[in-house]
Amino acid sequence: MCEPSTLAMMSFALTAVSTVSSFFGAQQDADYQYAAADSEYIQLNQDLTDQSLEVDQSAGAEKSDIAIEALRAKGKAKVASSENAGMGLTTQLLLQDVYAQEGREQTAVETGRQRKQSQIEREREGLKNRYYQRTSQIQQPSLIGAGLQLAGAGVDAYGSVQKKKTDTKKKV
Repeated sequence: MCEPSTLAMMSFALTAVSTVSSFFGAQQDADYQYAAADSEYIQLNQDLTDQSLEVDQSAGAEKSDIAIEALRAKGKAKVASSENAGMGLTTQLLLQDVYAQEGREQTAVETGRQRKQSQIEREREGLKNRYYQRTSQIQQPSLIGAGLQLAGAGVDAYGSVQKKKTDTKKKV
């Protein structure tokens, strides 16, 4: 039969190994959860950045098309004016209408672009909030808890040895 102190030390060693193993397993799990949250955040944030660039490029192309169309309309008005001498006032009104129409269309495109960008920024803020909420819920293992568990196992082992010594003395 083993010495009581040997049994107590074995019990303490098993508890220590179990506690350390559990601590590092929990730490690995927390690290994995952080890595998954980071990866998801980076991917979704990149998607929003791509979406924002697409909105800007689309609006830029649309504004360019509007400007080209306005130039064509201005050119036609000027050609018509030169062919029909004496219609200066009508040509001026026609050009003013072309400028006004171009301005309205450019403004509409810019307003739409700004609204889409605002929506993307709200989505980005929501993404950030979800990321912070997700990472704040990740359980980190406690070194203090592991230390207290080891200390408790040590006290139990010591108490067991002392009890065995006391029981042996009483028998003698």
